[in-house]
Amino acid sequence: MDNETLLSVIQNNLSQSMPIDRNSSELAYYLGNPRGDEVEGRSQVVSTDVADAIEWMMPQIMRAFTQNNEVVVFDPLGPEDEEQAEIESSYVYDVIMKENNGFIILYEMVKDALIYKNGILKVFFEKSLDTRTYSFTGLTPEQIQATVSDPNVSVIGYTQDELTGLADIKLVVNTPRPRIYIECVPYEEFRVNNDHNSLSLENARFTAHTTFKTRSELIEAGYEREFVADLPAANVPYLTDGRFRQQNESPLWNVEDESVELIEISECYMKIDLDDDGIAELNKITVCGHESPTEILSIESLDYSPWVATTGILMPHKFRGLSIYDRLKQVQDQKTTLWRNILDNIYFQNNSRTLVVESQVNLDDLTVSRPGGIIRTKRIDAVAPLQTPQLASEAFGMLEYLDAVRAGRTGVAPEGEATPQRIGDRVGSQGVDRLLTAKEELVGLIVRLIAETAIKPLCLKVRDLCIMHMDAIQDYKFRGKWIPVNPSQWPNRSRASVRVGTGSGNRASQIQTLTQILQYQAQIYQAPGQSLVTPDKVYAALNDFAKYGELLGASKYFLDPSSPEGQQFLQSQLQTQQAQQQKQDQIQQQIMEAQVGLAQAELQKAQAQQDNVQLRAQIDQLKAELSGAKEAAAAAGKDADRTLKKFELETKTALELTKLEIESKMQQDMAYRQNLATADKDESKSGSGNSIESGDTEGEIGE
Repeated sequence: MDNETLLSVIQNNLSQSMPIDRNSSELAYYLGNPRGDEVEGRSQVVSTDVADAIEWMMPQIMRAFTQNNEVVVFDPLGPEDEEQAEIESSYVYDVIMKENNGFIILYEMVKDALIYKNGILKVFFEKSLDTRTYSFTGLTPEQIQATVSDPNVSVIGYTQDELTGLADIKLVVNTPRPRIYIECVPYEEFRVNNDHNSLSLENARFTAHTTFKTRSELIEAGYEREFVADLPAANVPYLTDGRFRQQNESPLWNVEDESVELIEISECYMKIDLDDDGIAELNKITVCGHESPTEILSIESLDYSPWVATTGILMPHKFRGLSIYDRLKQVQDQKTTLWRNILDNIYFQNNSRTLVVESQVNLDDLTVSRPGGIIRTKRIDAVAPLQTPQLASEAFGMLEYLDAVRAGRTGVAPEGEATPQRIGDRVGSQGVDRLLTAKEELVGLIVRLIAETAIKPLCLKVRDLCIMHMDAIQDYKFRGKWIPVNPSQWPNRSRASVRVGTGSGNRASQIQTLTQILQYQAQIYQAPGQSLVTPDKVYAALNDFAKYGELLGASKYFLDPSSPEGQQFLQSQLQTQQAQQQKQDQIQQQIMEAQVGLAQAELQKAQAQQDNVQLRAQIDQLKAELSGAKEAAAAAGKDADRTLKKFELETKTALELTKLEIESKMQQDMAYRQNLATADKDESKSGSGNSIESGDTEGEIGE
């Protein structure tokens, strides 16, 4: 197919695709803009029921999508795949919420659906470049060489000092940023073939995204500069209600720099047979222009549709659903009319009209209102006030009725504690619960519809793109632990479950039910021999309890028994219990041994008591014998004392005599020795004849 034929086909599809209602009143009703039927001098107030209902619904809807990472979870393929499915669910949710500022994207999509009937998301993978400019001063040649050696670095400025040899350079660093992008596409920029009869766009024959890009953005996207320079600029007045539709006037886009001129670009996703094989394949064809495209910028074959669409109120067999505007437009018109009539009535009462008899009153005096001023008349009854009936009481009752109609159609209302209390006086507390639950389920149905038609397909598309393009191992934090993740190795998976939406009660009742379940589990778990409650079941209840309390889960506060840490802790607990059991057995053995010893001691004690009785009898007998012996000894002791004293005296006398004898003998011996010494001296002088025989001397000494 040549380019002219292809452009003709694209132009035909663009012209027959769902048109944009550029004069749409949804935004005017949301903003409370004047309706165009205002009368000068009368009330021009406008009710904002559409905006009020949407703003009351947004917190409930966004809380359901952002309170935790289990809005949509992938179904495991088997018991061994449960943890892997949880890892993929958490990873995909983080890609949506953290890498793409998911809160703002989801907020815009939901608000588009509530105001304009449909919210559109575009999901695609792109290898974009992060371009940054850096300036360095005083670099040596070695430093410059090391800096510019990176292939992603380009030098755009260079100056060198001839004296020092140092240089100043200016660099542009282009860092590749391959990632998955998610965009909320404004509804007026989206096209789909008119005969498309489903909210899902997977099988749409023709879709397109018509937007505006500057020439600079096209060059950065990889198009040749000469080719971009020849593209026609967009018709600026055409943007009145399109890209700048929140402005009441056409924007002034007169610029002198051609690099920022706007070019209208249409990215057309269509099933067409370009290779003439008789089968229409999905292709992305980018053209310049919208109603009359002039140039084909690129043609790319695709394996998937990038679109995700949702609505607030689904209409079967139609792409466009219903919005809150559709449900409340009539109520807002009625309330606006009532408000204006009430205010006009108050104005007329404060500044009432006057009945005047013609030609009997000075009209100049009548038309000039002055405190204490006079009105000149020819008759006393020529001037009379025109009575205006009060409408406030009836009108306010009608306003309350319309508020009830608004609450019934949308399920949200600004009532506080007073209104449920008044209802409870009439229908009882159970009736209040039923009424409040019914109202909440209206919003819950919208939450479930958006989750099924937008969040679930979005997660599946993001997962598929991760498998196709994320082929590197990454470190990912899951349940407080860093693990390696390689999305390209994930298994084929096409099923997912939505965990938000229309429950049988509100979140408070669910938390109350889980509280009772935990109490029952605690009671049953303590029963011996029970088989109903396991640690895994208790953790599941705690995990749901934390999530219903708008937390990420119980893993931050409790240990998952099925996790490696939980298994390790369980093993340590078993080892501790075994050690405690062994210690308890030892203590029990010691107690038994002590009891045996105690029994033996008791037996010995009884025997000792019996022996003690016998011993006491013997002691008493011995005491009696001892007493008699003492008496006999006392009598004999007196004679012994006298005998002892006599003996002591005799002994003392004998000792004294012996002492005297010894002293006398010693004196004699000393005298004898002296004499003997003298004799020896004399003998030595006189000769041996006068000597004393030694035998005789020794004999005398001995005697």
